[in-house]
Amino acid sequence: MTGNSQRSTSDQATSSVVSQGKPRRLYYGWYIVITLGVISIIVQGTSSYLFGVILIQLQHDLGATRAAVSGAFSLSFLLWAVTGIPAGRFVDQRGGRLLMSVGSLLGGISLIALAFAHTTWEVYLFWGLGLGIAVGLTSQQLSYAVAAAWFDRRMGAAFGVVTTFSALAPTLYLPAMALATASLGWRPAVIIAGLLYVLAALPALLLLRRRPSDLGLEMDGAVKTSRPALISPGLSMSQALRRVAFWTITLNATFALVSWSAISAHQIAFLTGRGIDPVVAASALGVVGLISIPARLAVNVLADRLGPRSLLGITMLIQAVGTLCLLLTTNLAWLAAYVVVFGLAFGAASGLRASLMAEHVGRRRFGAITAVMGLVSIGPSALGPVVAGSLYDHFGNYDLAFGLATLCMVGATAMVLVTPVTTSQYTREQAVAH
Repeated sequence: MTGNSQRSTSDQATSSVVSQGKPRRLYYGWYIVITLGVISIIVQGTSSYLFGVILIQLQHDLGATRAAVSGAFSLSFLLWAVTGIPAGRFVDQRGGRLLMSVGSLLGGISLIALAFAHTTWEVYLFWGLGLGIAVGLTSQQLSYAVAAAWFDRRMGAAFGVVTTFSALAPTLYLPAMALATASLGWRPAVIIAGLLYVLAALPALLLLRRRPSDLGLEMDGAVKTSRPALISPGLSMSQALRRVAFWTITLNATFALVSWSAISAHQIAFLTGRGIDPVVAASALGVVGLISIPARLAVNVLADRLGPRSLLGITMLIQAVGTLCLLLTTNLAWLAAYVVVFGLAFGAASGLRASLMAEHVGRRRFGAITAVMGLVSIGPSALGPVVAGSLYDHFGNYDLAFGLATLCMVGATAMVLVTPVTTSQYTREQAVAH
């Protein structure tokens, strides 16, 4: 064995070793995941939180029902899911640089146009259609597909970096947009959000690259040698769709997203109805992201050693308990319980889920396969905001809606428990053995 092959995984990940007497630079893959993380702050902040911030003002301004306005949010989920299929194939074949740049520009233009909307159909056009497609081209799901081309043994850590950055969406983006909406109104706030989305195109265009070999590197930052890089071919699409694990992981995502889509669109309105000040509610929810930062990174790094399956099950169970705390919130004490409990697991699941899927299907068609998972899971989740809004319109409260959201989180936990323990030939254990 050469000295390079005997390096520790940690040394390979940081690329801080000395090769031929010269210090090596930080592996470019880490620049890739940092870039993806910065983009995810804006994408996650917009797609998951902005609508909930502007919902009440938007509804009153248009004179529409809450269910009708929430339909635009649901439509964006559907377009996000449908767009993800060709987008995932594109990333597998050509990388994410062009795709994410175009998506960032489209998202910014759609949001700025939304600020001048005066009818419900315009909200559906600019948020539902325009922003939905833009999110499909810049989603965290695609970020994982881009990062998967650069990492093997350190894939969990790479995904952890991306999801840790996205934690800044509720921590920074959500309170900032809530303050802008409260002080300036929803229209100026949406223009600000649009400009931020446009700015996301710059790091995507300047820094993203397709794969390590384009820069003369190997997976995880190993020194380039004369032997070809070991790329796990993985499964074809048809093979993946025949795996039980694909469907249990997909159902886990489906239950979790149905719950979270309803909560993210209506939680500020829910808390306001429970007597919590809107800015206080938004700020408290921002703390959820802050609390989640250590867990996002630590849990996903730990997955490189312990595997993602058990850790995913634990995080989903904690989120179920946290959602129950939200349902019981009538004062600041219960709000604090929700923030702490839900925050401990919030966000870590997406990286663990991607790692678990990668263990079962490999990376050859990872982008396309996870896009199909997204279509199956995001499609039903589009109903979450509409159903929650309809239940509110009918009962005058969110009790039943958020009770169902809690049950969905329990269902997500159950799907992890029935996911097969055995994986494809390209599991982490086999990779470490080599």
